[in-house]
Amino acid sequence: MLLSKRRTTFSTVVIAAACVLLIAGFCLPWFSSPDAIHMLIGDGPFRQSVPEQVSGLNMLFGGTVYAVAYAPSLVPEVFALLWLLPVCALLITGLALAELLDLSWGTDCARWGLSTLLFVLMGILLGPIIIGPTGPAGYEGNRLFGLWITFAGFLLLLLSRSLLVVRTVQKRSSAAQETKQTDQQTPPLSRRRVLSSLLSLAAIAPLGTGSYLLRRLWAARHTLESFPLLTSSQQPPAQIGNEVFPVPRMGRVAWSSDGKRVFTFANVAYYPGSRDAFSGTHLRTYLFPTQDFALSLDSQYLALLDPRRGTPAIVRTQDGIAAAASWTQQVLATAATSCLAWSPDGKRIAIGGSLQKPNVPTIEGAGLLCYDVFSRLNQQTYRTGVPGGGLRTVAWSPNGRYLAGAGSADVRENGQLLGYVFVWEAESGQVLFKAPANSWSSIAWSPESHHLAVAHENIVEVWVPSSGRKSLEYHEHLTEVWSLAWSPDGTHIASASDADGLVHVWETSTGRLRYLYQGHVSSQGHASTVTDISWSPNSAYLLTCDEQHNVVHIWQPQI
Repeated sequence: MLLSKRRTTFSTVVIAAACVLLIAGFCLPWFSSPDAIHMLIGDGPFRQSVPEQVSGLNMLFGGTVYAVAYAPSLVPEVFALLWLLPVCALLITGLALAELLDLSWGTDCARWGLSTLLFVLMGILLGPIIIGPTGPAGYEGNRLFGLWITFAGFLLLLLSRSLLVVRTVQKRSSAAQETKQTDQQTPPLSRRRVLSSLLSLAAIAPLGTGSYLLRRLWAARHTLESFPLLTSSQQPPAQIGNEVFPVPRMGRVAWSSDGKRVFTFANVAYYPGSRDAFSGTHLRTYLFPTQDFALSLDSQYLALLDPRRGTPAIVRTQDGIAAAASWTQQVLATAATSCLAWSPDGKRIAIGGSLQKPNVPTIEGAGLLCYDVFSRLNQQTYRTGVPGGGLRTVAWSPNGRYLAGAGSADVRENGQLLGYVFVWEAESGQVLFKAPANSWSSIAWSPESHHLAVAHENIVEVWVPSSGRKSLEYHEHLTEVWSLAWSPDGTHIASASDADGLVHVWETSTGRLRYLYQGHVSSQGHASTVTDISWSPNSAYLLTCDEQHNVVHIWQPQI
């Protein structure tokens, strides 16, 4: 009996030592990537947000940026709950210390069950970090000694606890065979029941947390529908007429107003098309060369920007037939056009690019022209005053009172084109607001037209254009933000950066990340740029475009 007691005490001491080892490893460096990650993010402002070494403690408080940089296959909830690792280790140690008390089978079984659930929870937290990729594909980092010490502490804790359980079972079995036992050797029956009940209730916490994490890990990669961005009917020769156009990375998607169809477009070498939103069935190909497209608010018409002339063609979405006479280059006073947007009332089209005065060969500067859709009369000109360059994206406010455009100037800083965003009053053409932005920036209006989300470097900034006030910043992206979209109900923004293939869905009121979609990232960490995002009209689904892999995903954010 004395030998058994000593063995139990020794096992408990080993468990306590394993707990200390795990906590020490948690505070030591887990990952190191001085070259790989910083090759990806460069020497710009992003470098400051990702240190060269991080510990488990850093991962806990570092936010989504650390998760994306060092463990892109995991959901942020894993790192938000990393504090459970040392807490679970302490709880298991406490349960082992309770084994030194000569308690009954009932409380022993409850403790063993709770310990098992705590080990399962620790495995769910630690396992994917051990076996998952340590950075975006091609930029993998290194696992450091702190992570291995933490893992060794976990294994030692598991082994020691298992041996202690085996010895306790043996002791209880031998004790049960003894005929002389007194009531003082065990707590009263009521106390045993109370302790067993409390420990059983305590098991609900790790069981619920583990189930939640498993569900989030599954949901982050769950796609409702996936279909090719292009079909064979959308692939004419890249050479159009006698001209050959470049094939930039610029896949676009849009959702119809009834939520039943989606419209897709890859680049100037292909025709746009439409599909059934949830079956993926190809519905129609629009046989018009296209550089960009805009869908009318009622989804009855498409405006397709011709890359040869820089002029739009107005096409009926139902049958693909032109609904207006062809435009000519003489109608547009532009040197180059690159983007367009349809007004909410369906009567006007804004065309962005580089402005040029009639019969004057020099470029006036970047700006917008607004035309009546069917009469083709120029109603307004919107100037930026920025020399050279041009606008690359344009967006009407939902109330039709404002126009926003973003682009770049022919001015470089540290080798990068300077970007900007302008907001004009639609009626007067006066500049209401301007701010810096990415050279290839995405912008999105809030449904009530009071706020404008702007991609600036690796940050999404939310502005109030009427007052020039910045109301919110979202900092959780690793690299330059490429695309974003505001949900129709106004509660969330979906945004994606240009290298990691992750789509962030976050609250517009607080900037808190609610969901991280990883469907465009393979299990090996391979990812590509999500070039466009579109919300369904009911804000329930998201449509994302990955042109590099020729795929469009429809998925439901778990928010």
